[in-house]
Amino acid sequence: MSSVPWEHYLPPEKQAELAAALTPRWNKYLQRMQDLRGWAEDGSALFPSVTQHAFLLTDGIEHVLFGGARGGGKSEALLAGALQYVDVPGYAALLFRKTYKDLHEPQALVERARQYLHGTDAHWQGKDLQWRFPSGAVLKFGHLEHAADVDDYQGAQAQYWGFDESGQLDPLSMETLTLSARRLKDFPAPIRFRYSANPGGRAHEWLVTNFVSGAPENGRLFIPSRAVDNPGLDLADYMPRLDAITDPVLRAQMRDGDWSVVDREQLICPEWTPAVAAKCTRRDDSLPAYFCAYASMDPGGHSKEAARDLFAALWGYLDFNESKLVVTDEWAMRNPATADVGTAAVAAEARRFGVARSEGRVTNTIRVTDLDGRLVNDLKAPPYLLAFQHTEKTEATVWERRLRTAIAQGKVHVHERCTRLLKTLKYARWNDNRTDYERTLETGHADLWKALIYMFRSVSWQSNPFPPKPLMREEVWAGKQQPSGPEAEAAQRAFRGMKPMK
Repeated sequence: MSSVPWEHYLPPEKQAELAAALTPRWNKYLQRMQDLRGWAEDGSALFPSVTQHAFLLTDGIEHVLFGGARGGGKSEALLAGALQYVDVPGYAALLFRKTYKDLHEPQALVERARQYLHGTDAHWQGKDLQWRFPSGAVLKFGHLEHAADVDDYQGAQAQYWGFDESGQLDPLSMETLTLSARRLKDFPAPIRFRYSANPGGRAHEWLVTNFVSGAPENGRLFIPSRAVDNPGLDLADYMPRLDAITDPVLRAQMRDGDWSVVDREQLICPEWTPAVAAKCTRRDDSLPAYFCAYASMDPGGHSKEAARDLFAALWGYLDFNESKLVVTDEWAMRNPATADVGTAAVAAEARRFGVARSEGRVTNTIRVTDLDGRLVNDLKAPPYLLAFQHTEKTEATVWERRLRTAIAQGKVHVHERCTRLLKTLKYARWNDNRTDYERTLETGHADLWKALIYMFRSVSWQSNPFPPKPLMREEVWAGKQQPSGPEAEAAQRAFRGMKPMK
């Protein structure tokens, strides 16, 4: 068997093309990083590692996530990517952590940059928290602890945006900053957004959706990294400490880079486990013979901080025989007009309960909303004619705890079409000091969770919706099945005056 490497069989011009494709953009600052990191016993460089090398080859891809387990060299890769074009006049790179303190931790971004750039021709400007290079390029550090912090960087016009430990950051803040990236026509540096992260944190679902499971079909890229990929680490010392993590979720995240597990401690509904979700996620639209219908709304906030809040609405019914609250429909929008709300509410109730109501099977419809007198009065009037009442707000923590207990007991079911509510149950979190729900792009201010609490506390579990037998529809006391599937769809379409589906 020949010992000649396969690439040597290529024509010289193809060998040159392959070498160029596999060589990242390099300059003296990256060379200094390599020299300072040193060399392995076999003569290979400790920087960049194989995965870091791949990360530095991704100029043609705008969004790249580098991460997974602890110790994979994430922050170093993010810094190296920022330095690739600092020899280009007019180039600007921004590196973010959650807080100012995070930036200055030992071996964090500011300290790492100082180690590699101190003694070079780059100049540190402490007041502005940035390095300036002879080319005029700038490497600046920032933090995104609060939603308003985004405003400080929206005019930055940088070409490189690096979000270190992005799992701790707000996805909406990161997405907002993508609108600030710009460059002049024919500028020699590409626009790049780079993320490093371990599994977990407030952006976990966003990272999974956009990178771990969504890439590369969506044009983005995820490069997994682990401690074993980092040749500079003392694995004999580091790996036993990862193995010793007692919490199984944290150990899977930090040691194995497992994105399929979630830290449940900060979740607002840790009872919505994968097992409960599998059991309590509905897929059919069959309704009980007789039932009470429910609707609940949380209007969200209107301040600048609450700008990402959702106007949240839910519809459902109580299955008296099964003692289960079933959520059938949801609706959510940011800052809707009353007409949007009223139209959505009328359509949702007609679609889900219209046939049953025409047949006299809905014995009552209870609608509740958080305090919003204007909305209540407007929805009472034509053309909506929907009577909402203000929900009780006392003993909020007690009712939240009761709802979580009912969820753990399998007494709350959610239809799979309620995707935002299901995401809220799975991912919505408390803030760091557990004084309020986090505001996120996907779940708002846990507004659908609050709407679910309002619905749950208005349920009359002991009220029997079934009429006496003489008044009961024959197929009910005779044990006949209610129409479902195509028959139910045909009945609903007939009620709404629509033609049958072919």
